Parts: sequence; C-alpha cells; structure tokens
Amino acid sequence: PERLAWYAVALALRFKLPVETTLVLLLQRHAPPTVPKSCRVVLGSVDILVRYRVVQLWELDPQATLETNRPHLLPWITLMRSPETVLEQVAGEIVRTGDRRLAAEFVVLGGLRYDKGDLAAMLGRGGTMFRLTQEMIEESSFYQMVLEKGIEKGMDKGIEQGVERGRLVEARRLLRRILAGRFPGLETLP
Repeated sequence: PERLAWYAVALALRFKLPVETTLVLLLQRHAPPTVPKSCRVVLGSVDILVRYRVVQLWELDPQATLETNRPHLLPWITLMRSPETVLEQVAGEIVRTGDRRLAAEFVVLGGLRYDKGDLAAMLGRGGTMFRLTQEMIEESSFYQMVLEKGIEKGMDKGIEQGVERGRLVEARRLLRRILAGRFPGLETLP
C-alpha cells in the first residue's frame, strides 16, 4: 500500500490531474487476510492519505470480461472465478484469434493457478494445430518482465558475492603480510 501511495502522489504531482488508484490482487494465496483500502504516510508536517479500490481477481465473475469482446483481456480470466468450461471457452476464443502472444499469456498467467500443461492442452483442443511452444511463452511480455527482474536480482546477488569474495581475498592478503613480517617463510603456506 505504501508503494501504491507513492505512485499515486507522484502521478498527481507530475501531471496535475486527478488520479484513481486501484490495487489489483492476482492470487488469494498471496493476499493478506484483510486488505486496507487506504494508506497514510506522515513525514513531519507532510501528511499524505491515499484511498484506493481493491480488486481481488479470484472473486470476479469472468462473464463481464467475456462480454467486452476484448481479446487482450482473455488471459486474465484464468485468474478469475472460472470453471473449467469457461477456461475451455477462453482457450477456444484465443485459438480463433490466432494470436500467439495471447496464447502465451493464457498459459503464463493461468500457470499461477493451474497446471500449464493442462492449459496448453486446452489451446491444442481448439480445433486447429495451434501448439504452444516454449519459444512462444518466452516471447510474452510477462515472461520478459519476470526474466528482467531475475537478471536484475542475479546481478545484485553476483555483485554482493563479488564484494564478499573481495573482502575475503583482502583479508587473506593482509594475513599473509602480517605473517611475513612476524614469521618469514610462513606466508607462502596454503
């Protein structure tokens, strides 16, 4: 909530326009038992209160989304209160569009709740030879975003390990120097 508040304030100040803020929760298993609907940040004489709407996708009925006839929303139905028949329907509609990106997003987003293999099989049952490949999943924007975050975390971890290794090398170098001064010849021991 605090990060959401900072984003809302930054947008409002930058563009001088009203901001409607919404917190979208994807999965029930990661959601806190109670979700606050506002966040207050007090920094000295500055008091910021941001109210926001909370949307819990797993509680939404997918019918309204289906009725919009907006194909780019179809993959999100996998995170809504959707029985298998609705998922089959969505898979069929995605196959009819022929959009590989939508198919990849259907499997990637749906994989947060369901078995990816089952979702890919639903796409394959769509009546055509529409097969989801690993390459299609890797091309999806969601996958790319996760990959970038992973690379960023890996680099941070690598830098952290490099600094730690550097400290260890320097400590050994200093120890050898002290040994050489007090006990000549011992500094060459492993």
